Parts: sequence; C-alpha cells; structure tokens
Amino acid sequence: MKLKDTGEALTIKNWLIGDSYRPDAIVFADGSEISASQLSSMVQAIGTAGNDYLYTSNYHDDKVYGLDGNDTLGGYGGNDELLGGNGNDYLYGGNGNDTLYGEAGMDTLYGETGDDHLYGGDSNDILYGNEGEDVLDGGIENDVLDGGAGLDTMVGGLGDDVYVVDSNDLVIENEGEGTDTVKASVTYTLSANVENLTLTESAANGTGNELDNVILGNSYNNVLNGGAGNDMLDGGTGADVMSGGSGDDTYIVDNANDMVIEIVGEGIDTVKSSLNYILGANVENLTLTGSAASGTGNELDNMIIGNSYNNTLNGGAGNDTLDGGVGWDAMIGEVGDDTYVVDNTSDVITENAGEGTDTVKSFITYTLGSTLENLTLIGTATINGSGNSLDNVLIGNSSANTLDGGLGADTMFGSGGDDTYVVDSANDIVTENIGGGNDTVKSSLSYTLGANVENLTLTGTEASEGTGNELDNVITGNNYNNVLSGGAGNDSLNGGAGADTMAGGMGDDTYIVDSASDVIIESINEGIDTVKSSVSYTLSATIENLILTGSAMTGTGNELDNMITGNSYNNILSGGAGNDTLDGGAGTDTMFGGIGDDTYLLDSTSDVVTEYFGEGIDTVRASTSYTLGANLENLTLTGTNSIKGIGNGLDNLIIGNNGNNILDGAAGADSLVGGLGADTYIVDNEGDVVIEDAEAGTDTVKSSTTYMLSANVENLTLTELTAINGTGNGLNNVITGNSGDNSLYGMDGNDTLCGGVGNDILLGGTGDDVIYGDGGGETVRSISMDNSAPITIPDSFLAGVSKSYTVNESGIIADLNVWLNITHTFDRDLSAYLIGPDGTSVELFANVGSSGDNFQNTQLDDEATTTISSGTAPFSGSYRPSQALSVFDGMNTAGVWNLKVVDNANGDVGQLIAAQIEFSVLSETSDGHNDTLYGGEGADTLYGCGGNDILDGGSDNDILKGGLGDDTYLFGVGSGNDTINSYEGADNGLDTLQFQNLVLASIEFARSNNDLVCTITQTGETVRLSNWTLGSAYQVATFQFTNTTLNAAEVNQRIA
Repeated sequence: MKLKDTGEALTIKNWLIGDSYRPDAIVFADGSEISASQLSSMVQAIGTAGNDYLYTSNYHDDKVYGLDGNDTLGGYGGNDELLGGNGNDYLYGGNGNDTLYGEAGMDTLYGETGDDHLYGGDSNDILYGNEGEDVLDGGIENDVLDGGAGLDTMVGGLGDDVYVVDSNDLVIENEGEGTDTVKASVTYTLSANVENLTLTESAANGTGNELDNVILGNSYNNVLNGGAGNDMLDGGTGADVMSGGSGDDTYIVDNANDMVIEIVGEGIDTVKSSLNYILGANVENLTLTGSAASGTGNELDNMIIGNSYNNTLNGGAGNDTLDGGVGWDAMIGEVGDDTYVVDNTSDVITENAGEGTDTVKSFITYTLGSTLENLTLIGTATINGSGNSLDNVLIGNSSANTLDGGLGADTMFGSGGDDTYVVDSANDIVTENIGGGNDTVKSSLSYTLGANVENLTLTGTEASEGTGNELDNVITGNNYNNVLSGGAGNDSLNGGAGADTMAGGMGDDTYIVDSASDVIIESINEGIDTVKSSVSYTLSATIENLILTGSAMTGTGNELDNMITGNSYNNILSGGAGNDTLDGGAGTDTMFGGIGDDTYLLDSTSDVVTEYFGEGIDTVRASTSYTLGANLENLTLTGTNSIKGIGNGLDNLIIGNNGNNILDGAAGADSLVGGLGADTYIVDNEGDVVIEDAEAGTDTVKSSTTYMLSANVENLTLTELTAINGTGNGLNNVITGNSGDNSLYGMDGNDTLCGGVGNDILLGGTGDDVIYGDGGGETVRSISMDNSAPITIPDSFLAGVSKSYTVNESGIIADLNVWLNITHTFDRDLSAYLIGPDGTSVELFANVGSSGDNFQNTQLDDEATTTISSGTAPFSGSYRPSQALSVFDGMNTAGVWNLKVVDNANGDVGQLIAAQIEFSVLSETSDGHNDTLYGGEGADTLYGCGGNDILDGGSDNDILKGGLGDDTYLFGVGSGNDTINSYEGADNGLDTLQFQNLVLASIEFARSNNDLVCTITQTGETVRLSNWTLGSAYQVATFQFTNTTLNAAEVNQRIA
C-alpha cells in the first residue's frame, strides 16, 4: 500500500500465500477500516517485461497480468482472471470458474477444475479445458482445443484447428476458417464446416458431412460414412465398413474383411489396396499399394494400376485401362476396348480375338501381339513401334520414332520428332502435322509422299516409282531401275544402283548420278539444279551445276551459266557456253571456260586454265601466286597468305587478299586493288590504276612511268633508267627516283624524297620533309650485324630468345633483308620477329615447316617470289616473310635492333645458330649529278649528296646539307630560320650562299659559338652556317647579294 501524497509505502509480506499472513483489517486515522477480504479483491498481480512466475491465493478472485516475456501464471482458488500478454505463456486457472487469455504468442492454457473460459488469442495455441463445462476459443492461427471432461464448447476460429472431442462436446466452425480436424474418442458425426475426422481410442463409427472429408478409423472395426463430397475413407486396421456416399471417393483397404459400399451413380470411386483385391459393384478404379500382387476389375470401365511388384491385373468386362507400373506385369483386358500401359519388356498382355479394339501405350520399343489393334508410344525416349497383321493405328511420341505397321492397312502418325515410316501396303496411311520434324517413308512398293512428309526411300526387290510433294524432298531409289519425281520444292534425287530416270520438277534440285545410263529430266525455268556425279558427266540442257564425286575425271557444262566443281583427282573441266565457274578442287586440273565471262578457282600452281581469244571477260581466283595466261582478263587473290598476282598484255583487274601482296598488271592499262596488307604495286603503263582503302597497310608503288600516288598509298619508287617523274599525295610519302633525271614532288605530308642517280628536281611540298639529291634506291652501302655464337631457344611456352644488334652508323633505309640459320626438333612450333629501334615489329614467319626441317641459310626478302608460308622445308634460299619488311623503309638505321625467336609449345629444343640484318641505305655521297632541291612549306631537311646541287629550304626552319660538289644554297625573306651544313671533308667544293633579292646592307653577320649567323635585319630571319670557325672545310666559298659578292675571308673579317 502506498500513500498518494508522499509516495511512502507499506509492504505486507507473503500476502498472496494465504490468510495466515494477512492482518484481519486495516484501520485508518478517521476510524474507517477495510477487512482482509475487502482488500484482497482490490489486489492485482502484475508481471514485468521479463519471464515472470506469478501465483495467486487459494481463495480469492484474483487478477494476474503477465505482460511481456514467457510467463507462468497460476490462479489457485477463486474465480481468477489470467492475462498472458506478449510471449509464449503457460496459464493455469486452478479451482474456480476462471477466465484465461493467452493473448499474443504461442500459449498453453489449462482451465483445470471449474467451468472455465479459455481464449487463445494470436498464434498457434493449445487449450485444455480439463474438468467442467468449459468454453474454448482458439482465436486466429492453427490451434489445438481439448475440452476435457464435461460438456464443452469449442470454437476454433481462423486457422487449421484440431478439436479433441469426447461425449457431447460442441464444435463450432464458420465457413472458410481453414481445414479443421476432429479427433473423437466416441462415435462422431462431423458438424458443418469441419473437414476431417479421426477416430481415437475405442470410437466405433465416423460420419462426414457435405464437404470433401478425410475420415480415419482406428484399430477397431469401424463403420465410416463419407456423406456428400469427394471423401477419403481409411478404416485403419480392423474389418471396416466404408460407404463414401455421393462424390468421387477414395477407399484405403488393408484388411481382407474391409467392405466398400457404393451405390450406382455415386461418382467415380477408387480403392487403394495393400493386398490382392477384386473391385465390388459400382467402384470404378483400383490402385495396388504395398505388396499387393493382383487386382481385378468388374463390369465397369476400370482404371487398374499396379505397384512396383510383378502384378497380375484383370480388367474384366468394360473398357478398362491397365497399368502394371514398375515390375514384370501380366495384364488381361477381357471384353471391351481396353488400354494397356507398358514400361517393361517383360510385361505380358493377354487379349483374345474378338474382345474389342485394344490399345497399348508404351514407354519402350514395342511390337503388338496378334490380337492387339493399336499402339501409342509415350514418354520422350527415342523408341520404335511395330504392328501385326491387323489394320493397326500406330502413333509416335515427341521424339524420333520408327513406325512399322506390318501386314494390314495401317495408319501411322508420328507426332513430333524426325520419324521413319515403313510402308508395305498400298492402303497404308501416313499422317504428319506441319512442323512435325523431318520425316522419312521407307516403302517396298511405288509410293507418293503425303503432306508434311519430307523424304522417301524405296526398298524392296523390284523397279519402283517414288514421287515427292511440295516440300524439299530427299528421294532415294533401290538397286533397280527407278523412276523418281521430286515435284515442287528443292529436292535431292538419288536413284541408287540401276539405270534410273529422275525428274526434279520445280525448285533447285540435286541429282545423284552413279551410272552413265541414269537419265535426268528438267524443264526450262524449273530452278537452279545440280548434278553430283561419281562418273564422268556432261550436263544436259536446263541443268546448271555439276559436282564430280568419287573417281569421276571429266565434267562438261552446257550453254547455261554453270558451276562445275572437281574432286581430288586430276580433272578436266569444260564450261561450254555461258558465264561458268570452274573449281578443280585438289589435284592438277585442266579447265576450259569456253564462251562467256568465266571464273576459275585455283588452289595449285599446277592447275591449267585455257581461254581462247574473244571468249569473254574471265576471272581467276587463286589462293597461290599466279600469272594470268593468255586471254584471261582478271585475277583475284584469295586466302590469307602473302602471295603475288601478275597480269598479262590485256587490261587486267588484279585484286589482292589481306596478305602482303605484289600486284603486277604487266602490259596493258591495269587496275590493281590491294587488301589490308602492305602491298607492292608494279606500274608500267600510264593507264594503270592503283586502288587502296584507308588504313589498309603501308603500300608501295614501283613505277617505270611518270606516276602520281593515288589515295591511301604511302610510297613510290621509280624504276628503269628513263627520265620520269613521281608525285606523292597527302600522306607521309617515301618517294625514290631512278637513275634518270627525275622530278619528285612530295605534296602534303612529311615526305622523304630520294633523287637517286641523275640530275633531279626535288620539291617536298607542305610538311616536314627530308630530301636527298642522290643515292636513289640502289644499294650503295650495306650495314651487316650478326651474332657471334649459337643461342639456345628456351623450351618454354612463349618465352623466346632475343638477339640485340646495335647499329651506330646513321642512314635512311631503302631496303632491308634478314638472313638466319636455325636448328630445331620441330620447326612448326617456331615464330620469329624483327623489332626496330622505335618498337615497330614485323613477323618473319610463324608455324611453318614440320619436324626438324630447319632453316638453312634462309633469307627473308620482300622481293622473293615464294612466301615462307608456302615454301617447302628445309627452308634454304630466299623467301617473302609473313609480314612486309618494307615498313622499315625510310627509317634511320641507327639504334638497337632485336631479332626474337619464340618456341610456341613445350617438348622440343633448338638453337639460333647465326643471323644477320642487311640494310640498303641512302648515301650522302654519289657520282656527282646536279640536283635541284626545294623544301617548300614545313621544317625540311635537304641532302644534296654529290654533284653541283641547288638547295632551297622554302618557308619554315630547314636544314640544308649540300654534300660533295659546288652547291648553291638559296635564302631570302620568308625562308624562316635555316641551318646549313657545308662540310665536305678533304674534297671541299666551292659552295655559294645566295641571298635572293637582298643587298649586303640588309644582312647582319655574327658569331654564335662555332657557328656563323646571318640575319635579315628587316625580318629577323636567320641562316646559320654550322661549325664555320672550325675551318674552310665547313665554310661556303661565296656569299652572293644583288649588289655585290663576298668570299669567306671577307666574311671572317666582319665577325673578327
């Protein structure tokens, strides 16, 4: 007790234990008093948030609150009220008429003695009424309600509830409140809205309601009645009597004395029996369970299903379905149209003649017995079905089946899958749906394919006819003289052995010919047709294509546009008139295109193409290096190898592949089209046209006539001895003159111009150009670097070995070759690369040769006629590398070069014995030809080399080097800031610096370290003479102005 004003409190210990601990009364200052009994009714027991243990006294009406936690509450005596609160609580009412509330959580409530009220609340609760006439309310979720002794009332509420019932208990369930079960220890009839009943203890009888009930008996002899609904009745052990009533009922039988009672018209009912069983009247179906061995039907249409044992099933009268299940089963249908399900090769079906039209449904390959009419294949396995002498109906499954009706007029339907039908009667019927697979009929007599069947094979021992339909048919004859007709569609007709007649009809048809006596009939405009012949063959009119097979040697076309293909033998192919395509295949083939624009496919240098004058515009497509023969106009290189294509005296079109090709049109105005590789074009006619796509390799034109580079071609080399000219394009060109007097013009781009032998005029154009007056493309100096000792090639996947070559001498590369010696136990594993000072890498070879062929004095040279990939090991002599070495042309020799050899697989050994890089470089000395060099726009470098040259850097900051001879340097307003290197060593010439349109007074002379700097005072532009003060070898002899001339000595006086 607590004072409201001060909060002071008085505690009476053990009050709840009993009266012996309580004072008789509480007396207040005003004289009023409260008795112990009055005070007890005012006391409440309240728990905490934890797990509490609260019990009240034995005599008073107490109120106990569990609050949170898993509490245990006890009422003892009195009419108590217990509230569990949150948590999984245990509530004990004790004596008296108590009220228990489980509230939230999974609670267990015990009413104990008295007429108690129990309320489960939320979650799955368990309510025990115990003694008295109790009221139990489960609330929501799945509750267990057990009223105990007395006349109890139980309300399950929402959820799948379980009621434990004894005598006279009342169960209340509303519709839609779950699937509920009564466990009754007495004979019981389910009330409304309760679905299931289980008899316990000694209860004898159970009755359902209008719902679909599950009624379970006990070990006694029960009487179960399902009532309306689709009920399941299981009497349990004991000799039970079961009556399902109306509805499709199921009976569980486990005793030979079990009795099933069904009335006519009460549904489709099933017995599941664990012992041998004979269906009683009005029961339709039987399923054997456990170890039951035999099942017998009645006069109805029964469904009898076996178990995993070897069953004997007897359908009796009626249209029965018998399925033995796993095991070796014996099935007897008797009278009626019966269906048997077979899944074991040891299953046995017994049918007597005249007992109906019966069907087998089989999961396995099956042959009908003599008195069975129909067969249906089921499942997804690829299985087959065979009939008998009756008129059978055979149906396949979704897989590829073979259906053979045997004797009789059979009907066969394949369903899905690529099915095969065996036909032996003119009355056999084959049925296929659209999209039902690629199907085949094998017929021993003449046959016409029905709709949706693709293929026909004639069997048997006499000449027959085979006819297709509108599909793409494959029709195959037998060994006799057949007549095959394809009809519409792209058909393939093969007469087989014998003198066959084949007519493809409309469509692109294929004929297989194996005899000179075979006859092909094709009308005009019936498609593009092909003959595949194993004998020498000449195409008849209206047939377009011919393929030689087997050992056939000769193939001849007609006036159409033929495609004629040889085999692996040495064939002779003749196209005849028309635009023909001839492909000899493997072997040394001879091909005659005849009149028309013909195409030849070549794969061997031994193939021979013959064309006569005026027979059309012809094309050779070659996968090897090839030179066009007479009367052939065009050449296309195929494959991926770096090969060469050469024309003839006609105006040729030559097209390269994606390798590094050499394309040479020879005489005539030719069109040369490169691929993705670094291609070389040989030009000898002003009408020659070179076509290159952007970024399709670094390409070179070698021209014996005046030439301007077309778009996307990088380099130009003038050949022969005549005075011709060369012009670049917008790319960074390398343009090299010949020994004649050339005019070279770089145009846009950073170009390198090499005049070569002769009195040349060189104009760089826009860009930072390098210009050489002499040197040309001839080998004027060779720099060779080789290794001193053999180097082991590591037998480690992709590790490789590298040999470095340091070149100190500077020169511009005109040509580069590689020479090497390698020994290895399996050369085909090797690949080799040359890597330049700037990181540019070229593959020399990869995966060529075979076992231990070796590289013996092997030279890799762009100008070689044989590619390394098409060469024959051992590799000795000169070969074109896998990738062109010309990518190094125009680069400087100076720096570190690396030769790398890689073993691409384990298990072999070898050495790099020796190697050498051979450079041909442009010389800074020559035979004294007088060249004129113009740098144009850009920061140019001009080399006069030998001869009396004129050097004009043009605008921007240029470097001018005259070399040997009496050279003239031009400088004036707009020239930029140029540098002159006039050093000539012991052969010092008389060089001149000419100031164009400038008088002496406009030039200021000054010394800068060892250099002489001449400045145009009005613009500030300068010309610097390198190392002037080191002596006359570095000096020009004459300074020429518009008004006067100075010599070197006079200039020295001005800077002294």
